[in-house]
Amino acid sequence: NVSGNSEVGGLVGRHTQGSTITNSYSIGQVTGSSDVGGLVGDLDFGPGPVTSSYWNTQTSGQATSAAGDGRTTAEMTYPYATNTYVNWNFNVIWVADEAGDVNNGYPFFVWMLPPPPEPEVPVVDITIQDHNAIVIWDMLPDSDGYRVYGAFHPEATDWVLLADIADNLIVQYVEETSSRRFYKVTSYLGTLESDYSEIVGYTRYDAVEGHNFLTLPFYPDIEMASDFAALYPGMMDQIAYWDQSAQVFAWAVLVDDDWVDDFTVEYGQVLMIHALSPFTHYSYGHLPAEYPVYPLVWGLNAVMVNLN
Repeated sequence: NVSGNSEVGGLVGRHTQGSTITNSYSIGQVTGSSDVGGLVGDLDFGPGPVTSSYWNTQTSGQATSAAGDGRTTAEMTYPYATNTYVNWNFNVIWVADEAGDVNNGYPFFVWMLPPPPEPEVPVVDITIQDHNAIVIWDMLPDSDGYRVYGAFHPEATDWVLLADIADNLIVQYVEETSSRRFYKVTSYLGTLESDYSEIVGYTRYDAVEGHNFLTLPFYPDIEMASDFAALYPGMMDQIAYWDQSAQVFAWAVLVDDDWVDDFTVEYGQVLMIHALSPFTHYSYGHLPAEYPVYPLVWGLNAVMVNLN
């Protein structure tokens, strides 16, 4: 609202030489004693043109103006009258307040738009089924889709876009396994993309008949060596780990369907197994906060560089 004595206008009090008014409006109450107008109070010294500019004759309390076009509230609020806001740029400069929740139905500047919501980071997991790696995540209702990235090392700089999923209801990515693979997922909303999810991945070990080394670089879902053997029934009869303190391999042995000297299996552990027939083992899950450490001893050592 604006009030004064003389030359009082809802937008301009005195419109004078060298100035122009275009694509503007006023809706506030205007009061004064002389030269009062809904949009412009007074014209002086040959002013420039006033075009496509309006004032609200109802809310201003002014039926006249030195320049501009008077309109009612119904004409100035959405849906706009065809004779109002003529030739205004509603693509780049102005926004039509269709819902009336930003500027009470009146046009407003593009910069007044509320910032778009930040896309959420997906919560990701992984499983292995029939030699397929299945990366899964929670559905995010406020996203337009997801992007899945892959690499052969968790610290790689050459992550590759594996899938651009333009459907927020699709919440998995499936591909055939190789020796190892790591994944991270983002969601996107319009042109905005979220941060990367936690990294998930797997390593694949194709055990042959006889002795094999394998590692558990991801947190295992098993507690004991016998639990590991139960994943592959009838396929192994010995499992060992390197006992650092005793400097020997400590063996769990299958005797009459019981595992003698069973031991706890830990993340990052290197196991030696005696396989009775070939099988494939996957270690998979979320990337641990720290990589496993493999102590070396005097003499010969078997070192598995499973994450590189």
